[in-house]
Amino acid sequence: MRLLRQQVYGLLLRSDHTFYITKKVFVDNHRAFHSLFEVMNEYEEIITSVMLQGTGFAELRVAMQKLHARFETFKPNAKPKYWYVDDDACEAGVILEYFKEVHIILDAFHLMKRYGDSTVGSQHPAHSEFLSKLSAAIFTTNRIDLHQLRDTLGIQGADDAVFQSVTKAQLRRFCRRDMNPKVTLIDNLNLIFKHFQELAGDEPLFTQKTHDVHAATIEHINAGRFFDPTDLPLYAEKTVLKNGLRVWRCMRGTSQLEGFHGHLRRWLRAGIMSPVLLHALLQDAIAQWNHNCGVRNRRATDFKICDHSVLEDINALAKSVGAPAPYDLVAAGWGLVRKELDTNEQFDCKYFPTGDDTNSVLPRRARKLHKAPRAWRRGPNREHALPLEPPAQPRREHRRPAGGRDGGGGVL
Repeated sequence: MRLLRQQVYGLLLRSDHTFYITKKVFVDNHRAFHSLFEVMNEYEEIITSVMLQGTGFAELRVAMQKLHARFETFKPNAKPKYWYVDDDACEAGVILEYFKEVHIILDAFHLMKRYGDSTVGSQHPAHSEFLSKLSAAIFTTNRIDLHQLRDTLGIQGADDAVFQSVTKAQLRRFCRRDMNPKVTLIDNLNLIFKHFQELAGDEPLFTQKTHDVHAATIEHINAGRFFDPTDLPLYAEKTVLKNGLRVWRCMRGTSQLEGFHGHLRRWLRAGIMSPVLLHALLQDAIAQWNHNCGVRNRRATDFKICDHSVLEDINALAKSVGAPAPYDLVAAGWGLVRKELDTNEQFDCKYFPTGDDTNSVLPRRARKLHKAPRAWRRGPNREHALPLEPPAQPRREHRRPAGGRDGGGGVL
């Protein structure tokens, strides 16, 4: 399974952090990791997964160095061209240190989220309309797909009638979207920002943070960090329905990786885990996820098993007795890394004590679950740390209330 995970595919990558899972991992009553960093390709396969103990970039540089070495070894002529990130200030600089020819693209959906979070709040009457206009300013619906949807559903009228007759889920499923060019995008954003700023009146929608977000967005667009690649498709056909409509799978942004993190949050429901347990669960989860995505998105052969090292062992046994190998993994779209090309990358969750226990103590719920006698925790040996007999409890004196049956209130 480890050799299978060393295989790398993809020209369009995306990366993201998640912090929910690491809140469950503790070593010696201290939080072991800060975040989980993962990289996904355009087939939605996880090609790198690393646990980060700190907030710096030292551990991230090690992960990028190993990923770059794998691309140099296995895919020297098919290196990634584009890389989606949530925020340019995070890991973009580390990525460019090793992948110098890659183009960093900021996720447009996180851009809209930053706009929405910077306003006065969702309770404002113009908040939902502002986000809707913002999405229309960034993206344009593919007219070919829109007209095919109109003809199939029998909708009469222009394009506006189609938008009013179908749901947003149907548009996302059957119609592709393109990001507007740089000049058009800047003009649309400035026009919408000015319109809602003048429309505010006594209840302004924007705050000073919204103005800062808008200025930073215009700067990123001018720097070439918001665009759609022209030499790579951002949509892949999933299936064709009986009525002729094609269902599309979008490869833009980091939404697919966040969907995988959502699966992990629902799957890893344990209250407290050790790094060893987390490593075993992550290996199994990523292996199953990559197998399903390879079958669904890369059209690889489904052998009904996610650990293909078992199939390699069967092929080796067949060759040892002079029989042909029953499983051609390379032709089926799979393949393990040969042992002579093994990079020794373990994808493990090792914890290295740093001596910094700031904000690392167990949460209150964990302290209740893992509470032990103080003498047991302090003693060097469990056999002698706990007392053999419980200590004698002092006898309590009970007093009768005055006016009892014996007429007195003396001590018994």
